[in-house]
Amino acid sequence: MKIFALTSILLSALTLVSGHGRIRTPKPLGYGSSPQLDGNAYNSPLKQDGSDFPCKGLIGVADMTPQATWTAGNKGMFEIWPNEGNGGEGNLAAHSGGSCQISLSYDKGKNWKVLHSYEGGCPRDVPLNSNIAGKNQTFTFDIPKEAKSGNALAAWTWIARTGNRGEYYMNCASVTIKGTGTSTLDNLPDMYVGDLVTGDIKENMCISSQEFNLLYPFPGDKVTKSTDGNFKGPKGPGPDGTYKVCKAPGSTGPSGPESPGETTPTPAPDEPTPTPDKPTPTPTLTTDPTDLPPSSTPTVTPLPAFEASVEGYTYECRLKA
Repeated sequence: MKIFALTSILLSALTLVSGHGRIRTPKPLGYGSSPQLDGNAYNSPLKQDGSDFPCKGLIGVADMTPQATWTAGNKGMFEIWPNEGNGGEGNLAAHSGGSCQISLSYDKGKNWKVLHSYEGGCPRDVPLNSNIAGKNQTFTFDIPKEAKSGNALAAWTWIARTGNRGEYYMNCASVTIKGTGTSTLDNLPDMYVGDLVTGDIKENMCISSQEFNLLYPFPGDKVTKSTDGNFKGPKGPGPDGTYKVCKAPGSTGPSGPESPGETTPTPAPDEPTPTPDKPTPTPTLTTDPTDLPPSSTPTVTPLPAFEASVEGYTYECRLKA
């Protein structure tokens, strides 16, 4: 009976999640072109050795045609592909949410400048130890009015709250900045890089903590902070005792003032309502099977989560003894 129960629980857990996370808008590099990275492959994190940083190695390889036009001084937007339950293209495993940034590069991915940091709540509306997110995954942010007009690369980067450590997610998209500005935004902080080894980041540096939303050391002035969950800065500073090392190889710009290492949540303003052509459905949450009432399920003791790969899909599993 115990073996049967354990097997049933495992199979139930495997059906809950597959893949990881990606953006749907703007369309990322490699989407629908050669090399083909649609579906589950594009949802995966970068390689932990940093060999495909940045942008999964697609800069100059994939089609670089701009997929969005953002006007300086106005709002830009990105959308994380929400849960659709199809086990493939775009399927999200939200890993309890986490923290993410949207950044811009004018030099083909050498320097990345943070436009907005989302500390917690990325993806939105994800209970702890759940992989199911709310339906509204559209995020808006400000494009600096001084931003240089012309083509650029945008990057969405994500550190999940739960799941394996050593996972840094990055999707990039070609965009056009419309306006009269001339600044490459060197005054903004560098995009955070961590949970992988690249450039000056060595093993045991810039590592996030399990079940904590990452608190970015240099988030910039534009920050949206979730009221859900606790926060902690990365572990493993550089040789100088700071986290200035946690950035893209070759980045030369300022990092800005360092934020505290651990906090409790503070209220943040609501995310602006998406544009009319992208209606906001009422968020719905799927109850985790472990949340059943005590009267209908035996007492269980959770064991550590682990990930398994089956036929090209990655699953986050949590067994019960």
